[in-house]
Amino acid sequence: MKVLTFVIINLQFWTISMLGGVIRDDVNINKYTTLANQSRFDCVGEIIRDNEVVGSCVLIGEKYVVSTAHVFIEHDFKSDTMQISGQTIIAIVPYNDHVGNIYNYTFRFKGKKYDAEKMLIHPLYLDSDPNRSCDLVLITLKSQAKGITLPLLCNTFDELHSTYIGVGFGKPAFATKNQIIPNKSLKIAGENVVDSITGFEIDGNKSVLMSDFDCPWTNNCNSMGDSIPKNLEYLCSGGDSGGGIFRTSNKQLVLIGLTSLTNFDIQLQAKSGYYGQTMGFLRISTFNKWILNNMK
Repeated sequence: MKVLTFVIINLQFWTISMLGGVIRDDVNINKYTTLANQSRFDCVGEIIRDNEVVGSCVLIGEKYVVSTAHVFIEHDFKSDTMQISGQTIIAIVPYNDHVGNIYNYTFRFKGKKYDAEKMLIHPLYLDSDPNRSCDLVLITLKSQAKGITLPLLCNTFDELHSTYIGVGFGKPAFATKNQIIPNKSLKIAGENVVDSITGFEIDGNKSVLMSDFDCPWTNNCNSMGDSIPKNLEYLCSGGDSGGGIFRTSNKQLVLIGLTSLTNFDIQLQAKSGYYGQTMGFLRISTFNKWILNNMK
């Protein structure tokens, strides 16, 4: 009997922690990496702990970085076995959640590493938000990261149906091929569309942007929104956590979200691989004022 092993990063969501961006089977990976390495995305960096890339982040000021808070939540782990659809699932379940020491992390942009001076997790992430949809952290660096074009922070609430480009680091994988592309911490950029908006509400504004990974050869696994995939359609996963999703306004790059979660449906995976799986992003517009106030 086939045994599948997964790591549950958030008990609300099944997340494949070893993967970065999941890409279309019928598109050359070089198109995804070429897009990611455009200079306008130099603001997307790596988060490093113990010499390993554990997540992604976005530079929004010469000394300020935003990412998702769960990247800095450390755990102890235990294994648990369960049966789902006739398959044996070994789930590696975290417990004893605690915030990591920010001084154990470094941040790398354009190959240069920066140490952190301060970390501020959004208070609702740890306190009032049961679904952890306020998944935001603001990092202050010890020194300035100069020479990098900074994105604007989205301050409008018109993201629904927007086409965006998502950028992050990790080990990419094809949607249905049973293999991981043998690269470590590869910077991948892909396209998708904001299909719905959900999550915890702050001042009447929801906090999570949602998308699904549309399949190029069938719409039977469409989960939400339009079933037609983008040319570089992609699905985020573990290594992308904290990376940005961007759109362009008046020729300026605008940060509209941070990669926060992947909903993993095991039954759907057996039918169509990663096609049809959904993902969520922290909605920057909802947190714009909090970010700017704390940068001041």
